[in-house]
Amino acid sequence: MNNKHWLGILLALAGSWLTVGAAQAATTISGNIISPNWTAANSPYIVSENIEVAPGATLTIEAGTVVKFKKNKGITVRGTLKINGNNSNIVVLTSAEATTTRGDWAGITFADESVDAEFDSNGNYIGGSIIKYAVFNHSQGLKLDNSHPYIVNSNFLNNTTAITISGTAPVDTSLNAAVDNHKLLISRNNITNNTIGLIINRAFLAPPMIFDPSGLAANQIKANIVIDGNAINYNQEGIWLQQAQRAAILNNQLNFNNNYGLKISAGAPNAIVQHNTINYNNIGLELAARGANIVKNAIAYNNQAGLNFLNTNNQINNNNIYGNLGYDLRSPLAGGSLANNYWGVATPINASLPTSSSFTIEPRLIEPTDIASLATPTINDFATSTILDKILVSGTKDASADIWINGRQAVALDSEVTWSYSLPLEMGTNDFSLLSKDASGKVSPTVNFTISRLENKFVPVPTINSFKPTTDQTTQALSGSKDINTAIMINGQEAVALDNKTTWQATVVLKYGRNDFTIVAQSAAGYQSDSLAISIQRPDTTGQQVLTAEAQASAGIATDTALTKKMAGRILLQVEANGEAWYVNPLNGQRYFLAGPTNAFNLMRQLGLGVKHSVITTKITDNKLLGRILIDVDDSGKAYYVHPITKKLYYLGRPADALRVMRQVGLGINNQNLRKIKLAQ
Repeated sequence: MNNKHWLGILLALAGSWLTVGAAQAATTISGNIISPNWTAANSPYIVSENIEVAPGATLTIEAGTVVKFKKNKGITVRGTLKINGNNSNIVVLTSAEATTTRGDWAGITFADESVDAEFDSNGNYIGGSIIKYAVFNHSQGLKLDNSHPYIVNSNFLNNTTAITISGTAPVDTSLNAAVDNHKLLISRNNITNNTIGLIINRAFLAPPMIFDPSGLAANQIKANIVIDGNAINYNQEGIWLQQAQRAAILNNQLNFNNNYGLKISAGAPNAIVQHNTINYNNIGLELAARGANIVKNAIAYNNQAGLNFLNTNNQINNNNIYGNLGYDLRSPLAGGSLANNYWGVATPINASLPTSSSFTIEPRLIEPTDIASLATPTINDFATSTILDKILVSGTKDASADIWINGRQAVALDSEVTWSYSLPLEMGTNDFSLLSKDASGKVSPTVNFTISRLENKFVPVPTINSFKPTTDQTTQALSGSKDINTAIMINGQEAVALDNKTTWQATVVLKYGRNDFTIVAQSAAGYQSDSLAISIQRPDTTGQQVLTAEAQASAGIATDTALTKKMAGRILLQVEANGEAWYVNPLNGQRYFLAGPTNAFNLMRQLGLGVKHSVITTKITDNKLLGRILIDVDDSGKAYYVHPITKKLYYLGRPADALRVMRQVGLGINNQNLRKIKLAQ
């Protein structure tokens, strides 16, 4: 950030603010906002009462617009706010008071329900709330309550706290999302002469346990607050991370602040601090949190101390910490590791430490590091030989860079300092070169490594979870476990393609009767495991298979009326097949298949005739009832079969009883005669 550039713009625009205000009548604003545009032509706008951008509404403030606020008045955003200044026509938001001072007007508050900015997978802004090329002057600042507008290329001058970030950080378990709407990006702003430049007091929730392919942490949180490329100078306090989880402070100037340049309290773990100049403050950097990544920063010429070191559990290397007027290092701790930093030429280093402390500063850099250059990426321990066709590799990188392997981008640019990638392997020796690049095209040093892929001939037998050995469904889903990087073959056909999972699932189609399946796992090289055999029965409970076969066999055979009349009301057993039972309905002379117990029972009741109980209890004399199914309407609908020859009643109790009775009284018949009786449709 070039401070002279920004100061030049401000001086040039100061006269234009006065000119606009004098030349045109003011537009007074109060009440709620429902999607208007504020324009330079209608400025200055005078905000006389607190106003609200309602949920669903959008307020757009166009380039060159001037907005003035009465005492303690401001804007609350519950919908979308777009401040669209540009490099030559910025938007001015300032006090309407005759005599101005810090905190005159209430500032702008983005409520939790306001519409966040969205960024694509390459980090480009694609929509939502934005503040660009704006000036905030004499306000209580910008307040972000669980909200994420994009704040870029703007000026915050003479405010109390320029930017306050509060609320509870979102927990996002998605990896490689196409759209990121949980990132707060504050970039390339000038934050000067405020009481506090920027404070983060956003409590964070422990995320749910998720699978992290890098293996670095079971519940790793990605950096979702990114403070990048800002000039935060001449404030009482520069940046204060009071409560924050993995905030990224990158490429900023934090100079000439009266107290701290950067203060990281104990409630702000895992901060990422890289490529910042933290010079000429009273105290450069105070670090009380754990898990910070402090790399490639210049911490020099501060008044009391360069680094106040209050927690040993941090990574601090490749920084220039020297020339501070009080101490380069000040700590009450008994010891800690601060190796690979530049401390100037003095031996020992300029430090204020307990007399019994044992800090490790060796090896130390003998010359200042180039803090603008990219840190060399690293790769964690990995298997140098494997039978897998892919292997997960991971390591560390610069927070402003991506990862390239063998000339192809493997990990997109983000604000993280860790990376992981599923690396494909060819058979034999695989040589790799690893480097990183930033958005401006800077390239890190290269790291080379080799992995050999061996042929795998042994394939473990897959397992199968519980399944239904008998079912009336046409399909059944099978699942189980398998070796990584194998496919699943069922009856010689690929059912599950080769993948890197350890579980499998496939759906098999079932025909009537017994279905036999042979299941094997197969490697990429074509080697197969021993087989796993199972059987699944699909009973033909509705008789559909038999009916289809009978329809085909009976096609073209003329109906024998005499035979049909003779067999009316009889149960016929198909002796030349599997003893299938058929009922010849005396009402229409058609035969009905009695497939299984339930089917037979339901069919007989369906064809039944309702009668009084007295008919059941007396001897059957009515020839119209012979061969019929009688339903006792006076006794819970019990069903009886009247034998057409003996006139004897048979009680059809449960489904199994009904089928047993049908077979007990059945008459054997060959296929030729059976097919002369019309098949019911």
